[in-house]
Amino acid sequence: MTTTTPHRNSFLSNRPSPPIKSPKSSTSSDITTPSTTASLPQTTTTPTEATQKPKFVPPPANSFAFTLIPVLSIPRAQAFYATVFDWTFQPQVSASQLIFFTPSSVMGALSLISGTDAAPESESESESEKKGEKKKVELRAGGVVNHILVADVAATLQKVVEAGGTVEKERWVEGGHTELGRFWDTEGNLGGVLKWLI
Repeated sequence: MTTTTPHRNSFLSNRPSPPIKSPKSSTSSDITTPSTTASLPQTTTTPTEATQKPKFVPPPANSFAFTLIPVLSIPRAQAFYATVFDWTFQPQVSASQLIFFTPSSVMGALSLISGTDAAPESESESESEKKGEKKKVELRAGGVVNHILVADVAATLQKVVEAGGTVEKERWVEGGHTELGRFWDTEGNLGGVLKWLI
């Protein structure tokens, strides 16, 4: 009697196939929309971060970095520069100096001129004023004039007057490329404002 050995391939072909899963039809209840809030990283800002000042970046080497402004009265000068140019000031830790910050990386200090602090009780008000006026004349004899970049020269000079300063020279145009103006602050310092037209 002849027996036939089943071929290996036919044996495998006779194995039951695994059940084929039919594709599940998608319904609105089956679709899961990923939550946007769950997939995106959440960032929180603490009150400290929101109010923190930007990191100070020093100006390049060999450029102006610090301006010392001699003054006869620190509170009066502070009010002037805060009003006209919106400068901010560090809490005063010295009776003779007050650090200020501009919107740029240039900073400086209001520095009380020696001998111009509160007058002694024995000194009359007129004598104190005379000393102050003498100091102003001495300050005006200086040569360097710093110019502050502004958005509107004429409007800034108007603010100078409103804040107690004096316009030394009204707005003018230099070479068709720069608007300029000059002023005396409340302490007798000569300053300038400019706006580039190019």
